[in-house]
Amino acid sequence: MAWRRVLWYWGPVVGYAALIFFLSSLSAPGLAAPFLRLPFGDKILHAGVYGGMALLALRAFRHAAGARGERSALVLAVATSVLYGMSDEFHQFFVPQRHPELWDLAADALGAVMATWLWTRMTGTATMAAAPRLPNLGVTNRVG
Repeated sequence: MAWRRVLWYWGPVVGYAALIFFLSSLSAPGLAAPFLRLPFGDKILHAGVYGGMALLALRAFRHAAGARGERSALVLAVATSVLYGMSDEFHQFFVPQRHPELWDLAADALGAVMATWLWTRMTGTATMAAAPRLPNLGVTNRVG
């Protein structure tokens, strides 16, 4: 059934987003996670968390978003992660002792881009509508 496929691939994305929302709702996260007190610790955490979200979104777009979603999965996964990062920073306006930061959003975007880039390099799978195939003009990559 189609709904099972959607739930299998999109369920983790929604669950991960809910976890981010919950953690972002905590008033003083630095007390619960000493790692955040290290220099740039929060930026590293942002990059890792949104890199994870991008990979889950990439998986969902590649397998459960139709042919269009599959072709544009890389761009859509990064865009989804960055847009959710923007909404998370906006959400922090309303959480006591929290405040939105542009540098956090930059770390979110960097994490999403780096994670998807590393994934495509490791697996050799890059699906982007923005990268059309060039016609074969009889040119080979052989040297000599």
